[in-house]
Amino acid sequence: MKIELDNDNIMVEEIEVKEDSSSIFIIPKETLDEEQVAQGKVIESSDEKYKADDVVLFHKVIPVDVNLKYNSEEMKSYWFVQKKDIICKIII
Repeated sequence: MKIELDNDNIMVEEIEVKEDSSSIFIIPKETLDEEQVAQGKVIESSDEKYKADDVVLFHKVIPVDVNLKYNSEEMKSYWFVQKKDIICKIII
């Protein structure tokens, strides 16, 4: 299956944020509990700025999430996020 995204949408697989004191990027637990933001790995993008495997932090304003089997992998949950809802790209 090939997915072509339109309208500045980005397909993201959510990454669980772990509390790790060695990290320099810490998201407060309260923010995560209220589901205001999430961290994810880019799978597909309609914007050249975001490439596959980039890690992004995004607002979960009006999330569009789907469960699908992508590239013959097991069924997973993916988010379709608009470019304007991405807060930053995390480069390590």
